[in-house]
Amino acid sequence: MDQKRVTAYKTSIQPLLAGKYIAQEGLVPHYVLTPEGKKISRARILATVVKKFMSENGTFAGLTLDDGTDTIRTTFFQDISLVEPIEEGDVVEVIGKVREYHDEVNLVGELVTKIIDPNLELLRELELKKQNKEFEKTKALVRQYQTEVGNIEELKQVMEEQFHISPDDVEGVVENELAGQKQKPERDNKILVLKLIEEHDTGAGCDYATLLSTSGLAENELDVVINELLEEGTCFEPKAGKIKKL
Repeated sequence: MDQKRVTAYKTSIQPLLAGKYIAQEGLVPHYVLTPEGKKISRARILATVVKKFMSENGTFAGLTLDDGTDTIRTTFFQDISLVEPIEEGDVVEVIGKVREYHDEVNLVGELVTKIIDPNLELLRELELKKQNKEFEKTKALVRQYQTEVGNIEELKQVMEEQFHISPDDVEGVVENELAGQKQKPERDNKILVLKLIEEHDTGAGCDYATLLSTSGLAENELDVVINELLEEGTCFEPKAGKIKKL
């Protein structure tokens, strides 16, 4: 059975880089879960070429794209003749599959088209604004019915039948909600520990033992929070066993 081709989603670059890359197994497409909750496996980007590369042996070519929100690398492996007429400074539309390489989201290019009409840039900007507003409505509907429907499969069916919302959009919104719920306790723990450090700092810092006894956190949970605060530079250790806020 032929696998259904995934729709190329019009997007700016920033949501792809700010999102979470989700690798899948088998023939299931990899995707980026954007901060808004959109699942994007194939992207359609209109941007300016700021860098072009063609390999000497003709096996691949690359374009670095800038759309004003961020930059992203696009690599072409199959038909690099598509890239030959493109020059740095050209405005192009690229369609490609999202991939991650060395912890960096990029595109495997499928198609690149040079844009001649400058009005298309303004049109795309307006399209993206309208698209984002519509997706906000989608999220609101999914969240509303999520509390009334028993499971995700039933929710997807209801959303598609009643509101023509795709199952992928429903999954993305729900997945994004769950990710936010998991991160919230971590943020709350960090806020709690920072507050306790300030309250119990006598001038030379707060004792680790005091944090352990007053925070209500398990030792491993407290260690995770303290390590994060040290790594991000919010706190430092004036001496062993003491934590002080900068």
